Amino acid sequence: MGIFDFLKKRQAPRSEKFEGLEPKSRIESLINSRHQRMEGVRSTDGLTFSALVERQLEQGKTTLALGNISSQIKGFFELANLYWGQGEMDKTQEYLNKTLEKHQRYVEVVQEHSAIKGLHHKLVLAKAASILLEKPFEAPENTHRPDPGYAPWFWNSIYDYCLTDKDFDAASWQASEDQWTKNRFPKYRLEDFGFYVKALTGQFDDANTLLSCHEKMFKARAKKRPDVDMLEAHDEDNTVIIDHIFACILKRIGWEGHYRHSWPNTQPVNSDPGTNQEPSNFLKIIG
Repeated sequence: MGIFDFLKKRQAPRSEKFEGLEPKSRIESLINSRHQRMEGVRSTDGLTFSALVERQLEQGKTTLALGNISSQIKGFFELANLYWGQGEMDKTQEYLNKTLEKHQRYVEVVQEHSAIKGLHHKLVLAKAASILLEKPFEAPENTHRPDPGYAPWFWNSIYDYCLTDKDFDAASWQASEDQWTKNRFPKYRLEDFGFYVKALTGQFDDANTLLSCHEKMFKARAKKRPDVDMLEAHDEDNTVIIDHIFACILKRIGWEGHYRHSWPNTQPVNSDPGTNQEPSNFLKIIG
C-alpha cells in the first residue's frame, strides 16, 4: 500500500477535518477558475489549453507554445496547492503529477528546438513538485538561469539546495541579497528568503522553535498587499495557500511530523503542529 493510499483511508472528510478554513465560496472560486483555464474548452475555438498548445507547436509558434506550457506548469501547481490547503491530498498528488507532465513537455520542446533557450525561472514549481513527490528533476541544458537579485534567483537556489547535497554558498547568496537591496525591492521579502536559509542551515534551537517562527513569518504576509503571486499567500490568500517552499525545506532537512505547511501530513489552519523526528540533515555553510 502506497503512502497516499494509506492517507486516503485514514483521512477524515474535508468538511469535518478542515472545518474553519476560508469560506468555501472563495475556495470554489479559486479552484473553479483554474480548472476552467487549465482543462476547460475554449468558446472561441473549441480547444482545451493543452490542445491549443499542441496546435501552436504544429504551426511553428514554438516560443508562444513554450510560454503557454510554462503557464500550464504554474496553473496545475496552483490547483495542487489549493487542494493541499483543503486537505485533499489525492487531488494534490494528481495535480503535482500534472505539473511534472507539463514540465516534461516543456523539456521535450526545448530539446527539439536547440536554437530556443528555455527560461529556467518558469520551471521552479516543477522543481517543487519533484521534491515533494521525490521524483527526479530534469531541465533542458540550453536554459537561461535567473539573474541574482531577483525573486526567481532565490526560489531556484532554495529548490536546488533541496534537490541536491551541495553546501550552502554564503558568498553567492550575500551577493544576490546585495543586488536585491540595490534594486530597492521590499526588505521583508528578503527577510523571508533569509528565514528559509536559516531553516536549511539549522539555525533554530529545535523543531518547535522552527515551526513557531515559520508560522509567525507566514501569517505576517496576510497584512501585506504587494503585487505578487497568489502562491506567496499575501492578504486574503494567507489562509488558503500552503507554503510549499517551507514544505520542501522540511523534507530536505529530515523533519517528520504534522504541520499546516508540511507534506504530506498537512493540518487545518491554526492547528497545533507535532514533531515525530527532529531535523538533522542541514546544509553546511561555505564561502
